[in-house]
Amino acid sequence: MSSAPAHEDDAARGASSVSHTGADAKVRSRARRESLRPDPVLGATLAGKYQVLELLGEGAMGRVYRAKQIALDKEIAVKVLHRHLTGTERIEMRFHREARAASRLSHPNSLHIHDFGTTDDGTLYIAMELLDGEDLQTILDHDHPLSPARIAALLVPVLRALEEAHRAGIIHRDLKPENVVVQPDRSGREHVKVCDFGIAKILDQDEGHAITVDGFVCGTPQYMAPEQSRGDVIDHRSDLYAAGVVLYQMICGVVPFAGENALGVLTRHLVEAPIPPSERRHELGVPPALEAICLRALQKDPGDRWQSAADMADAVERAVRELGTDADARLGEGPFRPTAAKPAPKKSEAPPPNEPVATRASALPRTWMMMAPALIAAIALVAVLGSRGSEDAPRAPREAAATPAQVSVAAPPTTAIEAPSIEPARTDDPRLDETTHETPAPVSPPPPRARRERATTSAIVDTGEPAAASVEVAPAEPSRTIAEIAFEEGRRRFLANDVPGAIARFEEAARAAPSDADVQKQLGRVYMRAGDVARSIAAYRRYLELAPDAADRAVVERIIAQQGG
Repeated sequence: MSSAPAHEDDAARGASSVSHTGADAKVRSRARRESLRPDPVLGATLAGKYQVLELLGEGAMGRVYRAKQIALDKEIAVKVLHRHLTGTERIEMRFHREARAASRLSHPNSLHIHDFGTTDDGTLYIAMELLDGEDLQTILDHDHPLSPARIAALLVPVLRALEEAHRAGIIHRDLKPENVVVQPDRSGREHVKVCDFGIAKILDQDEGHAITVDGFVCGTPQYMAPEQSRGDVIDHRSDLYAAGVVLYQMICGVVPFAGENALGVLTRHLVEAPIPPSERRHELGVPPALEAICLRALQKDPGDRWQSAADMADAVERAVRELGTDADARLGEGPFRPTAAKPAPKKSEAPPPNEPVATRASALPRTWMMMAPALIAAIALVAVLGSRGSEDAPRAPREAAATPAQVSVAAPPTTAIEAPSIEPARTDDPRLDETTHETPAPVSPPPPRARRERATTSAIVDTGEPAAASVEVAPAEPSRTIAEIAFEEGRRRFLANDVPGAIARFEEAARAAPSDADVQKQLGRVYMRAGDVARSIAAYRRYLELAPDAADRAVVERIIAQQGG
């Protein structure tokens, strides 16, 4: 597979969320010059120990390479910090201190660091395990909605890894789906790894603060806690807020707050209460216990959140256990299929009990004027990258991750600051109407999963057992029934890491429903996993032909381009 050129823009590769800004012209100029010159690391041997083989990704902090540990003849990942970020004794000392702390993490769900050091020419590097899987964002893109059982299976390991890190005094600072990699273990089950523990703190100017030195900020706007947005002192509960955002996304398919730019997103985190998942996606039949866990994690005041990762993990496990066998059904299906549509909440409705009124959107003008100086001071230093795919998830190249465009926030004007108007959040999920939160008509051919919900015939669900659909309408056509069953079996086999079996079933679905766009997209995915780039590209192109208005069109086009198609 082809790797991305060394000079390609960060946003097209999956950049880290720690990024440089116009606050330091010299730093920015050095970064630009460095990105344009040939990569001296490719093909080199670092510290006499690691032969660099391939560029896997790049972000604002550094580049991640596939490398071979010469002494052991073993493939690993090596992260090399950008030269324009180093060069000072303070940065080098902090690099060694934070890398040493992260290397002590031994939890099975934490990315393991093997080695770190400085080469003769001053290059700072970290050697770590090479992951071969998909990040959580890719899983959500393809498999949402998830079942409560799978939500727990993916989130609880993240929280257990955080628990160990927090006991060691390490704050992640940039937890998001792109920093969670899921790979199959020897039994074929999903195994979760959390990447990038504490490394972003290397550039931190003041211990414990979110705002960093020379125009850097740690964090991705969609996942940043309010205190992190303001540049206040942060602690482990900032990570738990980010975990709440991840849980919200796992339930709803979208983050609680989105916007046109970083300033808008951060402002919403500061002053708005999230729409409860059960209102945002009523059609999913969200279990109340999961919703309560999520909303507690998203409290503005750290004292009102979960106070430890262990407590939050225990609550998730308990909520799913109490669902019994229902937990294995996808949200929106079977026991989670709502019986009636729920109207969108009126803007005049009072906030839920125990929710501070000041966090409602209607309280924005006064709150904005009080918080604007701190928020502007924090944001004016940085251009924050919201990433799709982290530089710090060292894994073999599968599908390219989606990367939203870089968003920049200019320095505040010298004139009076006008409070921004807050409209209902723009989400990145085109299935949701921004005003009513109801589901409009699809813009592309409905996937077999959607058709299954309208059929009277039985279908295969996550557990692999037949389950009769409960909505009685006209019987489905035989060919479509074959397609939907094959499609669901293909998904089940893919989740079990049976790639050949998944290919066979998706191909069966494609023969039965040759004009189904979703089948073609899944074929592109499984062919890519199998290493069959040509067939993957063909399937992805067919998907775009069938769904020209697909919301992920840019992502798929980027995958095709990066694979030489």
